[in-house]
Amino acid sequence: MPQGEQLIRIPLPKFQDIPGILKRFAANNYKPFLLSLLSAAIIVLSFPTANLHFLIWVFLIPILYMLYEKGPSRSLAYGLLAGFLANIGILYWIFNSVLAHSNSFIGAVVALCALSMYIALYTIGIWAFTLGVVGTSLPSFFLPIFASSLWVTMEYLRTHAFTGFPWALLGYSQWNILPLIQISEYTGVYGVSFLIVYFNVSLFQFLKSRRWVPLVTSLVLIGAAVATGNTLLKRNSVNAAPVLKTAVLQGNIDQYKKWDIVYEKEILDKFTALALTAAKQKPDLIVWPETAVPGYLPEDEHLSVWIRTLARETSTYHLIGAPYHDPKESDRFFNATFLIDPNGDVIGYHKKIHLVAFGEFMPFRNFFSIFGFDLLNTLGDFTPGHKPTVLTVKSVKIGPSICSENFYGSIMRGFPEKGAEILFNQTNDAWFFATSAPHQHFTMNVFRCIETRRQMLICGNTGISGIIEPTGKIGQTIPLFTTNYALYNLSPNSKITFYTRYGDVFSGLCSLITIVTLGIWFSVYIREKRYVKILNRLQKIQQKIKDLK
Repeated sequence: MPQGEQLIRIPLPKFQDIPGILKRFAANNYKPFLLSLLSAAIIVLSFPTANLHFLIWVFLIPILYMLYEKGPSRSLAYGLLAGFLANIGILYWIFNSVLAHSNSFIGAVVALCALSMYIALYTIGIWAFTLGVVGTSLPSFFLPIFASSLWVTMEYLRTHAFTGFPWALLGYSQWNILPLIQISEYTGVYGVSFLIVYFNVSLFQFLKSRRWVPLVTSLVLIGAAVATGNTLLKRNSVNAAPVLKTAVLQGNIDQYKKWDIVYEKEILDKFTALALTAAKQKPDLIVWPETAVPGYLPEDEHLSVWIRTLARETSTYHLIGAPYHDPKESDRFFNATFLIDPNGDVIGYHKKIHLVAFGEFMPFRNFFSIFGFDLLNTLGDFTPGHKPTVLTVKSVKIGPSICSENFYGSIMRGFPEKGAEILFNQTNDAWFFATSAPHQHFTMNVFRCIETRRQMLICGNTGISGIIEPTGKIGQTIPLFTTNYALYNLSPNSKITFYTRYGDVFSGLCSLITIVTLGIWFSVYIREKRYVKILNRLQKIQQKIKDLK
């Protein structure tokens, strides 16, 4: 050490001092931050891959405590904080995906933080603020109803507004509690979210004011849902006789090899080997993942010839995910899936209806280009399809959805509504890498099966591939990041469920309750404000009369 300089020693706390430090930390207005962090941690741990689903039933208690302690404005801030931290923990995979594509650390951080804050605003932020403003004037028995309806309304808006991103809705946390989630046949996933929020709010009312009626009501509702679910489980557990023997190919192609011409032969050889091996089991249909073909059909003639030859060699039908572009039609490009017959002819195709923002198309391109954001694929912008397409394989009608279309019950119900008896989902989750995202994506399919009472066969490039029954029970799966195929015997079902026929009626009812309640509250608020003004004027007049005397 140079002469004249002194070593600065930083005293470290002793072990016995730690409890006191924590008490001082909590006393210095850090309690709201800790409570926000607690709510966020509970939310993250309730979803895959932790799957501590029971925790979600108390996740709002810390937020509600702050709401009544700090008031609406503070609740908005801390609600946003809790939602932001929770989404960082759930959507962390976005950082990996953006970083791998752009090599921009800052860009990856901005993308993750922006989306996390956007979703936080839709859920806990606006919800906590609105409840803080309106909730104190509502009857105690009606407060859980309004709070749950408001939450469902915000989830529905998040599902559809600005392209929509309904990832990790509350109800999805209960994907493996089959008796409870059977109500989705009538309410969609929103019914499960409603019950979770209802219980949270009624439990807080009981803990804070010993109001037991809302808590008992919530327990009765949950019990009724479970009892109904057990009945529905028994009713839908028996499938019709299997009639469609289907093979699923999991190619396990690296995301950054898919569109590199250097690896085209490797990809073709891998899928050829898988298809020929699976064909030895004589399946009726072979299903490939989303965008499995490394080029455009039918534009790339050599790829069309390859598929035609392979179909004839395997003597069976193929459902193949591939980008679609036909120069004779237009200059538009689509993410599509093609049904190929045993002669190698294309007999139908489905164009993906709902595209992923920043993954398949660039929203507000002029604005985001200022910040250097670009698509996370090398194919450019896709054009969305217009409607679900039902295809027929050996007299069985199938509904072939593509990747993120399974986010939306409103899209998936369109397939059975048009006659589909079995559902498929072809996906490419390679750009999620080894994160929790493939698991969270896969479990959304559980609700789509219950809503429509259809078997669904999922075929993923890197996984997870597998089958889900009409009850939501997950069957045999192919593990992530393995190259393999699997055989499944599929049973068609032509039953039309309440959800298939009427869609999101439940969320519409919740939205109506929310709008009417806010409308009544606002009209009363305006009247009270006018009344206060009149009283103030009368008081001033009385004061002037006194002054004159």
